[in-house]
Order: sequence, then C-alpha cells, then structure tokens
Amino acid sequence: MRIAMQVASTLSTAAAVAAADEALANRDRNLENILWDGETEAWIDHAYALGNRPDLADVNKLCNMALAVGTGEEFQHGAIAAWMALDRTQPAQQAEQLSDVADLSAWTATIAHRLNHLGERLLARFPSPDDLLSAV
Repeated sequence: MRIAMQVASTLSTAAAVAAADEALANRDRNLENILWDGETEAWIDHAYALGNRPDLADVNKLCNMALAVGTGEEFQHGAIAAWMALDRTQPAQQAEQLSDVADLSAWTATIAHRLNHLGERLLARFPSPDDLLSAV
C-alpha cells in the first residue's frame, strides 16, 4: 500500500488533482480512481464530489497519501502552485457551453467561491510549521 501511495502522490499531475479534488470537495479519491499504465495517468470517479456524500469525512486523500509517505511538503507546494495557476474563468465558460442542457449557475457559483478560498483549504490539509511566527 505504501508503494502505491508513493507512486500516486508523485505522479506529475497529482498535486494539481489534489487542488481540483479540494475545489470539487471530492472526499473519495482512492487508489482505485487512478488509472496508470506506467507512463500516463488518468484520474477518474468524482461521483461523491460536490456534497454527494456528506457522510464522508472532510479529507483530501491525495494530501493524506503524500503526508503518509513523507512527500507532504513538496506536494503542498505543488498543490498551491496548481491552485495559483488555475484559470478561474473556466467554471463559467464550461457552464456556458452546457447552458442549453442545464442551468449550472448555482454549481458555477459554488465552485468559483471554493476556488477563491482554495489556497487556505489546501494549506489546512498539511501540518503548520512550528516556527517563530507560529505564536503571532
């Protein structure tokens, strides 16, 4: 299990997926949701995202995997960088593309709000440093 978590948390897109999972409140990311052929990964299954399973613990399993295998600090930096690079116009643009099929304005607003506060949420998934500024 440890080797699988090590591989999952060091895939090139893992930190960006952790940021996306956090934005979508995907609490059920697990190793079976990562298809990997040794070269390319595919991240699947967001069935329990956006509040579809409120009984699940509020966790980001990819962040937990990185912490469990000792790559938490690098992973945290990657997730924050991915969040900063996210195009915040995409939710509205994608909703517009589907406007003939469904009204996604409420979901778009929810995701936009989560994107604005995503950095804070990601940082909260990792231990805080114990330094001189901790008490301030």
